[in-house]
Amino acid sequence: MLKHAALALAFTILGLIPQCDGTKETKVVILLETGEAAPIQCDGYPKGKQQCLDISKARSDELRSAVNVEMRIDPDCAGMGIATSMGEMSNFGSYTNGETDYINATVGYYPTTNQNGWWLNIVKINGKQGPDYMSGVASNAKEIAHKLCYIIHQEKITRR
Repeated sequence: MLKHAALALAFTILGLIPQCDGTKETKVVILLETGEAAPIQCDGYPKGKQQCLDISKARSDELRSAVNVEMRIDPDCAGMGIATSMGEMSNFGSYTNGETDYINATVGYYPTTNQNGWWLNIVKINGKQGPDYMSGVASNAKEIAHKLCYIIHQEKITRR
């Protein structure tokens, strides 16, 4: 009898916890894009410009996929929506309505330098215009994701 009462109590408590039904409004949306090497960056590539561009596109897409996963599990990015295309932006409501903050991040692999690069433009945060864009390089996707999430989190705190 005690076992059944504990089970009923557990279900009652679970029933009182609000369920996430996907309708929670996201206040910060990060558009994570892929930046491929520009043709001018591929000038002088030993295996040819087109091969440089093809390698950059393929490796940049892989890098974005990995960064996307890492950003979603980084505690500094908790509660932020991440989209990988403009089409996905609509999943988070209208970012042009003045209520949702908008951040554009780009990651890419550049064969001529053999580097993973990132670029960050915080367009709007806490309802205010963000700082000038920032950029850098990192050794892997986890490092890029951590850097981007950390910067965004710090900007969100300091621009209250």
